[in-house]
Amino acid sequence: MTVGLEDPPADFTCAICEREASNRFHWSPRDYERPPVCKSCESLTGYSWTGAARRRTAPTGGTARDKRDAMRIGALADAIGQLAARQQWEVQHGIT
Repeated sequence: MTVGLEDPPADFTCAICEREASNRFHWSPRDYERPPVCKSCESLTGYSWTGAARRRTAPTGGTARDKRDAMRIGALADAIGQLAARQQWEVQHGIT
């Protein structure tokens, strides 16, 4: 049995930023963009008031793939929370 590299995932649109994510120039499976969240949304939690990016910290246990899965789940949860907060604010302030 030979062990080979996995094929890169197909191009997809990020569920958070709606940017087209491509694996055209990624040579290592560790660097692949994995659906449904692009690598930048996976690693960023937002921006400070000065404009500096705030990075998401990776979990300490598990394999590299497990850590990336946990970061993607966290990114999706943050996006859902931000959307809910925005909708609640719009209802409270009468913006439709």
